[in-house]
Amino acid sequence: MPLAEHVIYPDRSESGIWIIKESEEEFRSLLDLSELELQELNRIAWPERRQQWLSVRWLLHKMSGRVVRAKIDKSNDGQPRLSDSKYSISLSHSHQYVAAAAAPFPIGVDIQIKTNRMKRILKKFATERELEACHEKNDLNLAHLIWSAKECMFKAYAKGCV
Repeated sequence: MPLAEHVIYPDRSESGIWIIKESEEEFRSLLDLSELELQELNRIAWPERRQQWLSVRWLLHKMSGRVVRAKIDKSNDGQPRLSDSKYSISLSHSHQYVAAAAAPFPIGVDIQIKTNRMKRILKKFATERELEACHEKNDLNLAHLIWSAKECMFKAYAKGCV
């Protein structure tokens, strides 16, 4: 199974990246999904998104080192959380990659495959100064960096708090 990276940091936070090679059926056989998780999964129609949803849960379980997987539910503001832990978690996906982060404090993670689509949506999230910097340099890397940094902050502190 393709665990690409798992890092544990000195502040007790950790992050991981998984490259999806498994089928939905393989993940479903590995995960003992709760009724709430099954309901959420059944609302996802797109097969690739279903694989991402399942694989990020498997990644988080592998990172934890637990024998029994912690179930994931959602807080009132829609943030994912572990049902039996005070740790904060953050989940992300992009194409065949998923990422997860966990910490004893608010945390956010984002993973992105670089695409030109970012140039088209840049004006929706970047400030005027950020737009100028990206356009002056014609810098797709900078656009992705700005997006990911903001996405992590929204995930860590909930959309209404940033």
